[in-house]
Amino acid sequence: MNLPNTQSEFLNVKVDRRRAIKLAGVAGIGLTLAVLGIGLGNAKHVSAATEARNIISFRTPTPLAKWGKFGSAPGQFSSPTKLAVDATGNAYVSDAFNHRVQKFSPKGRLLNRWGKLGRSPGTFNGPGGITVDNLGDIYVADMGNQRIQKFSSDGKFLAEWSTVLKENGGIGAPTGLAVDADNNVYVSDIVSHQVQKYDSHGRLTAVWGRLGSGREEFNGPQDLAVDASGRIYVADSGNQRVQILSADGRFIKEWGRFGYGNGQFSSPKGIAVDASGAIWVSDTHNHRIQKFDGEGKFLGQSGDLGNTFGRFNGPNGMAVDNAGNMYLADAGNHRVQSFQLL
Repeated sequence: MNLPNTQSEFLNVKVDRRRAIKLAGVAGIGLTLAVLGIGLGNAKHVSAATEARNIISFRTPTPLAKWGKFGSAPGQFSSPTKLAVDATGNAYVSDAFNHRVQKFSPKGRLLNRWGKLGRSPGTFNGPGGITVDNLGDIYVADMGNQRIQKFSSDGKFLAEWSTVLKENGGIGAPTGLAVDADNNVYVSDIVSHQVQKYDSHGRLTAVWGRLGSGREEFNGPQDLAVDASGRIYVADSGNQRVQILSADGRFIKEWGRFGYGNGQFSSPKGIAVDASGAIWVSDTHNHRIQKFDGEGKFLGQSGDLGNTFGRFNGPNGMAVDNAGNMYLADAGNHRVQSFQLL
């Protein structure tokens, strides 16, 4: 491949079945590869811009499975918002408008379901965030009932606690959930604009944030994730950014702003950390997912609006299992999609 002797040119690159893009270096010339509109199906051509800088390489996720459609029957969904995976790759999905949790095998076979509309233990009012601790127990953010519920892996009710704090005047709506290595539970609340930290028994141990756009401030934080070192990544949806907090809630870094370009967001509602430490974000109203390193450097993006495999309609919660597979709640398409990352 010969590059014209100009500062910036457009070229077409054939992406092979592995979807790995490899360009040989040229003496005195660096390449910045801006990948536009990568498809997740068969091999695609990728438009790229070259510039005398460096190379960004990105391997797109490989499709594995998809399941679900709109409805209330077993295995169907009405706006699946968040999901989580356990150590064996089983997926737990918050089926928000059906007011239930559904459990699936890695390939999408329905294993269990529980819940209905209500306020009693084991019932829900718009379940949102969901996570699995190191013991295999399931935590669900019961958003409309302003509480967290804890279940065994087979759906047996274990405990519940309120997320309403007196200093917030009784308001609150827990939306995102994550656990750390010590089974501490982190909750993002889109109404109080806070992150709350609890131990595994539901005892409140810390609260961070308030409404605003400054450091350690949030505007409707939709989701959060915790990496192996205990750093907390918050999808600060209304501020169109991701914030990184230390394990004790101190601001570390932020990135993102409103827009459609690389590293920009339109209402990011899901976030996950993979085994390599990379950060994946559901850029919900841009109908795509974006990948960053642990410091917020943009690595790539994939997806666009649609209902075929690898396209999305308002992607929401996401989770990564121990085998390097991503599960994504494709909320507007009322389905779950899974991809291989590694």
